[in-house]
Amino acid sequence: MVRKEMSETSWIPAERKLAASKTRLKIMLQGLNRMYEESEKAVVIKGHLLLEALPRDRRSSISV
Repeated sequence: MVRKEMSETSWIPAERKLAASKTRLKIMLQGLNRMYEESEKAVVIKGHLLLEALPRDRRSSISV
């Protein structure tokens, strides 16, 4: 009976550590997703700015 109680209490810290790791991973993934979205927006904006900088006659030859 004592062994069962000891084994149950020994996995609780490991389970908490795993839950904390999962939480940290979720936060990191959310940060990466935000960075990806921001960089994607920056690429689109840069593309629009480059197109605006081109002379009008060259814009029509570029397909988007």
